[in-house]
Formats: sequence, structure tokens, C-alpha cells
Amino acid sequence: MTADERDRARSALPFLVITQLMIVLDASIVNIALPSMGRELGMDQTGLQWVVNAYTLTFGGFLMLGGRMADLIGRRLVFVSGICLFGAASLAAALAPVAGVLVAARAVQGLSAAVASAAALSIIVATFPEGKGRNQALAMWGAVSGVGGAVGVLLGGVLTSGPGWPWIFYINVPIVVVVVLGVFRSVSGARGDTRGRLDVAGAVTLTGGLTLLVYAIVSGQSGDPVTILLALGLAVVLLVSFFLVQRKVREPLVPLSSFRNRNLSVASVVGLFAGAAPYAMFFLLSLHLQNVVGLTPLQTGLGFLPVSLISMVGAAALAPLAMARIGMRFTLLLSLGVLAVGLVLLSRLTEEDGFGATVAGQLVAGLGLGTTFVAVTTAAVAGLAENESGLASGLINTAQQLGGALGLGALAALSGAYSAAELAKEPPVSEVAALSSGYQVAFLGAAVFAVAGALIALALPRRESVPATTPHE
Repeated sequence: MTADERDRARSALPFLVITQLMIVLDASIVNIALPSMGRELGMDQTGLQWVVNAYTLTFGGFLMLGGRMADLIGRRLVFVSGICLFGAASLAAALAPVAGVLVAARAVQGLSAAVASAAALSIIVATFPEGKGRNQALAMWGAVSGVGGAVGVLLGGVLTSGPGWPWIFYINVPIVVVVVLGVFRSVSGARGDTRGRLDVAGAVTLTGGLTLLVYAIVSGQSGDPVTILLALGLAVVLLVSFFLVQRKVREPLVPLSSFRNRNLSVASVVGLFAGAAPYAMFFLLSLHLQNVVGLTPLQTGLGFLPVSLISMVGAAALAPLAMARIGMRFTLLLSLGVLAVGLVLLSRLTEEDGFGATVAGQLVAGLGLGTTFVAVTTAAVAGLAENESGLASGLINTAQQLGGALGLGALAALSGAYSAAELAKEPPVSEVAALSSGYQVAFLGAAVFAVAGALIALALPRRESVPATTPHE
């Protein structure tokens, strides 16, 4: 990318950031709308879970393919194609007459979101050289990535209580139109290295294996044991096949040699745990506010304002400052530690606590959350060549999304099992008390994920502080 192209592409940053916000919040915006969807489309609890999982799994499974497509085909072409398909899938979800159409539309949403998100981050990394400019751009990106889940719950409550649940999908369509026009005006249409090949087999085996693994996790409490074992067996076969494919194809989806880059490999593992903790937090806190405190969908959405606002502060202000002063390694260690403390505070909530008791935990967890997402993204792409940015962006986003899917599945199953055990006790406890106890255990589990991520961050190189400026600026 030439200097003139970089200058023009900088004006695309707001459109790329808006895209990422829309993509991230679409993973959580459905949470509050699920009861309404279930009533209108006749979906049971298992079906409703797949409204969330269909999006998250295809999103995580195809992110790396999206990053590779951006490198090979061209960043603008891949981004625009992905975001247009996302808009079409959103419209299909809003108009879905039956449950199957809704779940299928959500799967297409996730796939297209993966392509657009990876290409957008690749554009940012290629546009801004390492230093203050890239740090600020990634701070904006990390801010919306960190708070997107909370904003999604807030917006979902407003739209579900207002015009109705289809509008959580309708709202994407005009945003897509504005983004496409903005990116066409500001980003070069230069093609990538068209001599390369796409590893579709790798993407399919990875996504299929992880889908079956998550299915086994979420079905563990009430599913048929034979079906669960079969799903686990097929998941292992597909995931092993994925690694075999990566070893044999000429241009693998994830070159195993890329893990020799210490920053990228460690940041990807940290991202796995960093994704698991907040996904669980948003899910569990939403359930606590509705099922235990008794808030309405709109009140629940508004109840996420503390974590939304403080996450923005952590991402936009604290993260760049901390990385410049103490480096990415210790920034991640501290931010994940703060996130864990916030989750422990939330684990102390009981059935007698109202909304006010959640604020301290929200503020502490939100501060750590916003800072973490910026630091882990910056660590993943540090020191990489421009033609490697798509792979890195896909890998770190994949880690975060799949960590969220796997972590949420495990903690939701843990919460349900613990609540069921509480209800079976003698003397019996109330249903609200049993639910609250289950949420407490799951919040602690999320805190363990955050602590694990912090400990793994210690494996980052000691000298990787981010400079405030570079000679390019």
C-alpha cells in the first residue's frame, strides 16, 4: 500500500469500526429477544441456543479463511462482499417465517461477518504502520470489540420492547449501505496475491469439528448420551483432520509455522480465554437481572450501561497508555486480573440483591475487559509483515470467538447442573435461589478463565512495549 493510498484509507477507519461494532453486538443482541422469538416461532430452549450458536460458530470457524481471502483476493473486495452478504442474511433473519430459516440465516450472518471482520482488521493493520497511529486505531477497534456485547444487550432490550425482535436484524441493513459507500470511496481496490489458494477443506473441518464439540457441551446435561458421544467422536475426527490438512496442503488456512511467532501464538491462546470470560459474563448477568432481580427486557438492557461505558474508557484511554508505559505483557496480566476480580464480585450476588449490587462488579470487570481486547489484538499483530496481517487478524478473532462459544457452553452447562442439584436438596430451596447459586458458580468459572489467560500472557516476550510514535509519523 502506497503512502497516498494509506492517507486515503485512514478516512475509512470510522466505517470499519462501525462494522466491527455491528458484527460483535450481533452475537449478543439476540439474548434478550430469545423469549419473544421462541413464542412467535415455536422454538424450545434447545432451538433458541442455536440462534446464538449458529452465529458464533460460523463466525469463529471462518474468520481465518476471511483473513486469508483478504490477503489473496484483495482487502476491499473481500470486505464489501462479506458485508453485503451480512446485510442480506440480516434481512432474511428478520423475515424468517419458521425457526429453521432463522437459524440458517444466523449461520450465514456469522460466516459473512467473519469475512468482513477479518478483512476490516487487515485494512487497518495495512493502513497504519506500527506506532501511535496503529495503537490509536486498534484502541478504537478494541473498544467496540470489548463493549459490543454489552451494547448488543442494551440495544436488544430497547428494540425488543419497542418495535419487536425482527428489528434487531432490520437495523443492520441501512448500516451496511452506509459502510459500503464509505469504504468504496476511501479504500483502494488493489487485488492481492491471486496466485495463492484458499484452504476451504481446512475451514470446513475446523468449523464442523467445533460445531459438534459445542453441541456436545451444551447437550451434556439433558441430551441423549449416545448422541453426545457420537458428536464428540466426530468432533475429534474432524479436528484431527483439520490439523492433517494443515500439514499437507501447499497453502494451509493456518500455517503451523506461524506459531513460531511468539507474540502471535501466545496472544491467540490468551484470546481464547479472554473471549470465554466476557461472553459468559454478559449471558449470566442478563439472566440474573431478568430471572433473579426481575427486570424487564428494556430495564435489563439499560442495566448494562455501567459495563458498556467503563469498557470504552479502558479500551480508548487506559490500554494505549498502559501499553506504552509497561508493555503488552504486563498490560494483559493486569487487565485480565482486573477482569477476574470483577467476575468474583459478581459471583457474590444472591437472590436478595438488587440491581445496585451488580454495579461494582460491572465497573471493575468492564475496565479489565476493554483494556484486554486492545492489548491482545495489538500483541497478535506486533512485528508482522503487511501480507501476514490478514492471517493474524483472523487467528486472534477466531480465538476470541471460539473461546466465547466453548466457554459459554461449558459455564451454562455448569450453572444448569448446579441449579438442578440445589433444587434436589432437602429441604428444597426456591427456584430463584437455585438459579442464583448456579450463576454464582458460573461467574467463578469465568473468573478462572480470566486468571488462566493472565498467567499465559506471562509467556509473551519481556521487551514488547508499544512505542508512542514512529518515524513514519
